[in-house]
Amino acid sequence: MDAKALAQAFNVTTVRELANLDFVKWACAITTLADQEQTPAADEAKESLLDGAVEMTFPASDPISVDSGITRIEVAPELVDAQGDHQGAGQIEQGKDATRH
Repeated sequence: MDAKALAQAFNVTTVRELANLDFVKWACAITTLADQEQTPAADEAKESLLDGAVEMTFPASDPISVDSGITRIEVAPELVDAQGDHQGAGQIEQGKDATRH
């Protein structure tokens, strides 16, 4: 903005008049308060728990190297095929049947 536009819009002709405008004071107060704003402890705790859960799920300390020579993912023999047996329900049912007999 130039001086003419400020004079037309806000009826100010000096820097002091500009600084004394309520809009300018409000903008300064908002930015000062925003700089002092702190995250509530509950929000920090939630974020920390989420970060921990993500780290447990995808540990950064165990990245799979692109050049490690892995060509396919091996499935451990004790794991149930999740596509055919959702969450091992069949295996659980078999275990219940075995305890009943």
